[in-house]
Amino acid sequence: LQSMATLYSIPALAGKKAKQLLEKYDADNNSEISTDEFRMLVDDESIPGVMAVVLRAFAKKLSSVAGHVSSARTRDEMAQAVSSYLMLVCVKNLTKVGWVAHSLTNGSLPLHLTADVLAQLALDEGGPMSLTTVDVGAYVMDQMVAMDSGHVAQA
Repeated sequence: LQSMATLYSIPALAGKKAKQLLEKYDADNNSEISTDEFRMLVDDESIPGVMAVVLRAFAKKLSSVAGHVSSARTRDEMAQAVSSYLMLVCVKNLTKVGWVAHSLTNGSLPLHLTADVLAQLALDEGGPMSLTTVDVGAYVMDQMVAMDSGHVAQA
């Protein structure tokens, strides 16, 4: 929760508040907030309107990434933009990550772009765009290998 507070600029979750909310809503005591637990947490009276703040911050980050995608002129710039998109979207929507993985694997995009995206994901792991504890590069690679390991090996 503290990293989410930093990521989405939510001062109400700074300090001890995140720990208090985790203790209150982590029903299975696994130190993680499930989807159901998160739904209850965002309705907590002590942090009114937190979901709106999260959605605005996510939209702002997504808009920034979209700007990078639309302005990309080289394959490297496109690979960086796709990697940034995957890093951001992996936090929210694994279906979209699967769609991008499919496009990178099915031969509809140049093989060199696929290779550059994979390399960029490896470079971005744990960096400032990393919004999750999930290894996004490994997740995308696993998706791609499951779809077409031969294509991934060529990349």
